Amino acid sequence: MTNSSSAVAKSAICSLDDFLGISYDYIIIGGGTAGLTLAARLSEDPNINVGVIEAGKDQTKNELVTTPALFPQMLSNPEYDWLMYTEPQPQQQKVRANMKLKMMYVRGSKQDFDDWGAFGRGWSWSSIASYFKKHEQMDDTRSGLPGDNRLMKFQKGSHGSQGPVHTSFNNWRNPIERYFLQAAKEAYGTIEGPEDPWGGDHLGFFSSLVTVDRKENEGTRSYSASAYLLPNLMRQNLKVLTEALAMCVTLEGNSASGVRFMHSGKIFAVQASREIVVSGGVYKSPQILELSGIGDPTILKAAGVKCTVPLPAVGANLQDHVLTGSVYQLKDGISSFDSLRKANVMQEHLDMYAKNRTGILGSATSCMGFIPYSSLVSKEELERTCRKVLEPPASTPFQQRQREQIVQHLRSPSSGNIQYILSQGTVDLESAPGDQSKFAKAVPEADPDGFTIVACLQYPASRGTVHIKSSDPRKNSAIDPAYLTNPADADILAAGLEFCDKIVGSPGLEDKVQKRLHPSVNVNVHDRSQAVEAVKETCMTEYHPCGTCAMGQVVDERLRVLGVKRLRVVDASVFPGNVSGNILSSVYAVAEKAADMIKEDAQHVRASL
Repeated sequence: MTNSSSAVAKSAICSLDDFLGISYDYIIIGGGTAGLTLAARLSEDPNINVGVIEAGKDQTKNELVTTPALFPQMLSNPEYDWLMYTEPQPQQQKVRANMKLKMMYVRGSKQDFDDWGAFGRGWSWSSIASYFKKHEQMDDTRSGLPGDNRLMKFQKGSHGSQGPVHTSFNNWRNPIERYFLQAAKEAYGTIEGPEDPWGGDHLGFFSSLVTVDRKENEGTRSYSASAYLLPNLMRQNLKVLTEALAMCVTLEGNSASGVRFMHSGKIFAVQASREIVVSGGVYKSPQILELSGIGDPTILKAAGVKCTVPLPAVGANLQDHVLTGSVYQLKDGISSFDSLRKANVMQEHLDMYAKNRTGILGSATSCMGFIPYSSLVSKEELERTCRKVLEPPASTPFQQRQREQIVQHLRSPSSGNIQYILSQGTVDLESAPGDQSKFAKAVPEADPDGFTIVACLQYPASRGTVHIKSSDPRKNSAIDPAYLTNPADADILAAGLEFCDKIVGSPGLEDKVQKRLHPSVNVNVHDRSQAVEAVKETCMTEYHPCGTCAMGQVVDERLRVLGVKRLRVVDASVFPGNVSGNILSSVYAVAEKAADMIKEDAQHVRASL
């Protein structure tokens, strides 16, 4: 269907009246990474009307969103933050479950996507690699500082040059980054980092790309709104309604027909002639399905929702990159981002960003590396860990395949089971799990600066759940990530924690570090049992959850909800397993591929008529 012509073009970000005045082919729930990617691609056809229902406000002109280093100011602020917490965990009280704004641009390995192929045809590395390039526009604006290009290797063939999402390297670098990368390579036993971290094989340490636009918008965050929405605001067949909370998908029998939503305190309904796509994210997508009567009958009954389509796997299979870390104090004269607590240093970087978009404010976390677990432990310890992954026996073939894949990764000398990230400041690892706003520890001005190394588990064996407790869509679901419930996860992170000290003890850093602040120096991280206890006391999310509407359990290989017509899920919740790396680029790639599948399926329907 097409819109009637209008003398004055209207913005895609519209009023309630404008939104309700359109007849839609597709309704997308969620205007985030996946949702806006889909909306832009589907609305490329001027004969197709696309509507997006987004719970948040229009923040496209907000400097806290667009300035790379200012995102911490939005944490724990309900204007930006869902304020979601997990259920109490065995080792901790409630911890934060929200996703932070992500800017690190890292792809999973080739094997990750070949693993997905076991749960759905068409999802191997060869099938999805082109979509990584389709969404990317790499700005090769390397700083040219002495030695920096050696830290930022890449192969042009692995990157896109015309996509909407800009990627770039930081154009300002604190010396602590070079010290870390040198020491990490020394500890790992390599001289150079990987030749092509974005080509599907990323073992080693390197400076990552970040999603910062250094070409067109000179140092601003590049994300789904700036990349996919703003360039298409004048499309009259695209409408985005903000501050609208999706309540449920309306069903006619087992077919999706529309969406009910709340706006300005009232309830409205909108219909779609072709499909509804749920892109609410790992925590909200299963909530929307359950509120729509799609899920485990027992859970729905307890929440006061009538089960229309029994699908017990909705909200199951939650997996997350869980991390632990070590905090170190630098010697006098060595600086980190902690120096921003000093007014003169902060002003210096404010001036740099205002003048030419450089300095800390235009930078994002970028120093990282991936190493195999098998390189850190003996063969005997490796096999003990693998046995823990496989025990007790899996309850379903789906779970058994997942566990076998995890074991394959653990045994592989070329699988990046553990990710290391340099956080260039003193992270409050004791308070941050429960309150994101306390992520950066307040360091007295007279104290030396510090830094943090986090070790992140890439293939967790633990599995959690996300389920509604109420029929009220304004209430968050019960989120239980079940961190470390499989003891193999703690064992792997304990080995990772030990390696943090090995990095700091290498020549690149050893003469720069005063002492370790966390875990306490009384904890011997080289003793595996003590390291395991330290991990249990300090672990938190890397904000890479996935799997709650998994391919092979909740959606099919075309991302269609099983047992329901005209309804799909497109976001990280469809991942059958996690990837080795930050998931942002994978979500873009999945959404790009999903857009093509939706178009293909629509063509097949028309051809059959």
